[in-house]
Formats: sequence, C-alpha cells, structure tokens
Amino acid sequence: VSQSRYKPKLINIYIRDCVYSRYLNEAYRLESVERFLEVPLDGVVGKRLWQASNQLGRGSRLPRWKSIRALTREDSDKYQAFAAEFAGFSQLDRVHLDVSIWGARPG
Repeated sequence: VSQSRYKPKLINIYIRDCVYSRYLNEAYRLESVERFLEVPLDGVVGKRLWQASNQLGRGSRLPRWKSIRALTREDSDKYQAFAAEFAGFSQLDRVHLDVSIWGARPG
C-alpha cells in the first residue's frame, strides 16, 4: 500500500487538530476551513456511519464497511458524502463526527 495514499488523510487530521487548538484557531481563523475537512475514517467511524445509513434507509448508498485498508477512493467519497449529511442532522461539520462517535461508545 502506497504511503502517499495516506498523506491527505494525515493533513486533514493535522488541520482538524489545529482547529481544536484555541490558540491556533483564533490566530489563523481556522473555523473557516472546518466545512471542507473530512471525518477521519477508521473502523469505529466507518461501521457507525454504515449502521446509520441503514437506520435512515440509505443503506444502498454505502458499501458495507470492511476495513480502512480495503477502502477505495470511490467508497471513501461515498462515506464522506453520507458523513456530511449525517453531521447536518446535529448541525455539525463532518470533521467532528469521529469525536462524537468515539465518545458515544459504551465502556
């Protein structure tokens, strides 16, 4: 697996973490980029998004979650599009979904 495949994801996560820093956010007005950032996909987030798509009757839009390594660009784009829609129900930007999904896990 090419490491260059992961560079955009790492940059996305880095910028998201900068958004979470009050000092960097204020200094560089990073709140303006939040809507462009993707939700970091991993097994927990991918499975929850897949479950949510089925619960909302949109299951045919997302392929069943397998693993991050098996994720294609096309499938990632589908997950990101659904994440934006799903986040909109909570009036969030999709970049913040992983925090709420991981925080909602039992135990």
